[in-house]
Amino acid sequence: MIISILHKGIYLYNLKNSKGTLEQMKKVYIFLIMVILIDGFLFSLLLTDTNNTKAGEKTAPNTPTGLIVNESSQGYVLSWIDNSNNESQFLIEKSINDAFNFKNIGFTEASDNHYLDIKKSEARYFYRLKAINDIGESKYSNINTISKEEKIDLIRGIGDFESSTKTVWERNGANGWEGGTSVSQPNDQVADGWKRYGENLEPLTNMEFNLVDGGIEGTKSQSMRVKDTNGGYTREALFLNLNADNQDLATSDQLRFKLDQVKFLDNVGLPQNTTVRYTLLITGADKAWTKNTFTVNREISNNGSNNYELICDIKPETGWVTIELNIETNGNLGQMKPGLEIDGAHIYMKKSGEDAEQTVLIPAPRKRNINTQALYFSDKSSDLYTTATNYDALMGGANEIGIYKKLKYFNPNIKYYTYFAPWLSDNRPANPIPKETTSYGEIDFAWALDNHPEWFYTYPENTSIIEPPGDQRDIDPGTGASTPWKKFLNDGVTPLNFVTDPDYRWNYYVHLDDPNYQRIWTDKILEFLKTAPFDGVFIDGPGGISIDGMYTDPNTGIKTPRQSILKMMQYEAQDFDQYVIPRFKAAGIEVMNNNSESHYNNWPGNVIINPLWDPEKQTDNPPNWQGQDFFAHKDQYEKNNFEDTPDIFFQEHGFISLNWLRADMKNRYNSDHWEKSITDMEFLDQINSTVSESNTKYIFQLVHGPDRADIGDPAHGNEGWGNFALASYLLGSNKYSFLGVDIMVPYGQDSATFYRYFDPGYKSTLRLGDAAGAREKIATYSDGTLQKRPFEHGFVLVNGNTTESREFTIDHKAIDQDGKSWNLGETFTLQPNKAEIFLDPNAQSVDEAYLNNINPDYAWKTYIETKPETPIVKPDSQKQVAENNVKINGTPTSKTATEDPSISEANPTNIINEPKIITTPPEEKSLINRNIVKKDPLVNRIFNNLSTIPPAEMAGIGVVFISIIFGAIKYWRFLKI
Repeated sequence: MIISILHKGIYLYNLKNSKGTLEQMKKVYIFLIMVILIDGFLFSLLLTDTNNTKAGEKTAPNTPTGLIVNESSQGYVLSWIDNSNNESQFLIEKSINDAFNFKNIGFTEASDNHYLDIKKSEARYFYRLKAINDIGESKYSNINTISKEEKIDLIRGIGDFESSTKTVWERNGANGWEGGTSVSQPNDQVADGWKRYGENLEPLTNMEFNLVDGGIEGTKSQSMRVKDTNGGYTREALFLNLNADNQDLATSDQLRFKLDQVKFLDNVGLPQNTTVRYTLLITGADKAWTKNTFTVNREISNNGSNNYELICDIKPETGWVTIELNIETNGNLGQMKPGLEIDGAHIYMKKSGEDAEQTVLIPAPRKRNINTQALYFSDKSSDLYTTATNYDALMGGANEIGIYKKLKYFNPNIKYYTYFAPWLSDNRPANPIPKETTSYGEIDFAWALDNHPEWFYTYPENTSIIEPPGDQRDIDPGTGASTPWKKFLNDGVTPLNFVTDPDYRWNYYVHLDDPNYQRIWTDKILEFLKTAPFDGVFIDGPGGISIDGMYTDPNTGIKTPRQSILKMMQYEAQDFDQYVIPRFKAAGIEVMNNNSESHYNNWPGNVIINPLWDPEKQTDNPPNWQGQDFFAHKDQYEKNNFEDTPDIFFQEHGFISLNWLRADMKNRYNSDHWEKSITDMEFLDQINSTVSESNTKYIFQLVHGPDRADIGDPAHGNEGWGNFALASYLLGSNKYSFLGVDIMVPYGQDSATFYRYFDPGYKSTLRLGDAAGAREKIATYSDGTLQKRPFEHGFVLVNGNTTESREFTIDHKAIDQDGKSWNLGETFTLQPNKAEIFLDPNAQSVDEAYLNNINPDYAWKTYIETKPETPIVKPDSQKQVAENNVKINGTPTSKTATEDPSISEANPTNIINEPKIITTPPEEKSLINRNIVKKDPLVNRIFNNLSTIPPAEMAGIGVVFISIIFGAIKYWRFLKI
């Protein structure tokens, strides 16, 4: 930069002094040489570490990516992409049978990107690694395991009892102990996904559940015991329920419930006249749970047999299947605690008419070339394996830990964000017993009423409680039952005069800037997350709120005037975030904020989600944002930074707006919102290129919409809004952005399937390939709403204008989504809010036989990859992982901390003794926290070599370099003269 400026300066000097003296020229040259020396010195500092954010400052290494695992005769071979050159070593970790319980098994040196784990068994091993140096460590790489065709296990991922988080109490009305959930006790643990049940037994008194080490291949096992009985019949059960629809179970399908190992506990020497019976039980019930459709059971005994399994056929009308392992006792046990220890439970399925049990590929293949996500996931409406295949991230309830672990087994890299609201929800039962926190970590509403009424917003004096049509405070959102006591304090008499959300009347706003509220809210959720290892939290809409003007009833459309009763300023939400987010990040938990229809560089999104926002640079008053006067409160705002802004901005209404509380629910298109949604993705791409990896931000674009073919706006088809959403996303997509699309039903209809997950053609992105350039606004139209973006094997064309069609002149041969060929110079017309995805004819021939639907219900054709994937030739570091007698880092060193017996003094070397070329699947692209840094080999060779040249040689090179520059300048100077 300095040289360039001086270059121009000397040229100007020559123009003014074309007859300058030799002495004057010498001064110029000497000055130039001094600048070159200084510039060179500064540049050499930068070269010492290519990961520096500024000269002389060393940083933690970047995350290794592209981890793959291959099998050899010696063991499992790991290889990965090294995205740094400043790491000192790589730490390798392994987990057995799940993707949670990782343990350190060894290190490699900085120059190595391979590792051999010599342990081989039938257990499934999951691997990950991270780079380390003396400054810090990178994030973990992707998780990977050997791909295998495995039997479909309906409880896979939690069947090996690897961990526990929540003990679930099933209601036993006769004995009166209440249903609900309770945090697991140290000696009373139930594996994730299972429930416990007792008949004539009290929880924590007569029932003992625990997870113990020492099972198959070092896994944990589940134990259950009965104790302290006083005679009579008792029953204890470990059980789970399967939704037949979600498991794709049909009449005459067959289930096999199998236990790998069973150990009988304290069964010898039972008191006289006492009996203990153990049974496996499978029961079918209809969808209404009103009658049994079948019951199959089998008694098991300690007779040396290890064939502990039960087979049953599904009967007609079966909606639910219950799997149980029972202990039944009769008599007084005294001090005895009979029971079982079970290691490995599985449920396999064989479809009617088939000879073998069903199988799937584990891990689930990723059949798309974009990042995807889904909101409010539930296993009641979605198949788990399909979900693990289709999505990279999910947002769901805090009670889904068992579901999460199943998904992690199918897809080790899937992310799950559990939902928490920054307000308080009235979930009181008829006779509330206030407790500080709920089962899922949130502050208990009844407890807050009694202990912290100052948290709530109160209606102004002399203002009656506003109850517009459709007031929902007396309706239980879970059951729909009338609960009139919810309009009163806990005493059931005093009116509850606190401000609620006008659309969700059981939600009460609180002062988010109250320090005590911030602390308790955060403490309780962090405590809960210790037992439920989700990837992050989804905080719904902490933002400025105003309740005033007119209220519109969602069913009738009738408008009701009301007074201005609440102005929650934006700085309150910012204050909440700046306390909460750093604490979550310090605990390793990602934070996602829902800021519907906000945008970067626009109020109010700037204040909450933009890490670069500075109140000193806010030059205008936000236009009509809930009547807020920014400058009147400017001193109460703080400057944002990367540490106290959300990791993920959740845009719940990307590209298209939707108010689902309206009876006439339909999409609302707005060109400005559409353009800003695309710009948001590009903004993140720009700022992420300037910050350290630990500060990387992401954006989740969700598109809600109804299927309104009746008004000409269907969800399906290449003329539908789903295709418009996908193509709009592709215009600005990058590795930091995720897309989700779902169909919603009109307000008040079919609430059981309010969200329907919708795939508008994710697989088609495989055929399209990677983006090959930036989006372009077609100059033919001055409003910039006709936009195009090139891809490796085609291009995307979108008309964001809400009222006018647009024409585009085809600039190279292409095939549209109907399979029609277009030639150079032909005119293609796009209607308002429509899009088209074009493929190059030479990308792959489009054969009508392969233009099939992703879902039979979808009315449009998508281009599915039908040929076997072409092997990808990896860089040399990954192409050939093993050669004859080549040592691949696995030898234990003094640094190795391992609990794997395969690495021991008795086996000090991990050598591959056979030549083997490892073929790898195409690299998965851009999951959360997988920033792939593409290295230029030439640049890296130069940088790496420079950093190893001795100082004396570097000085010599500098002298030569300066001499060349000096000679060139001298020659140029005399030419100018």
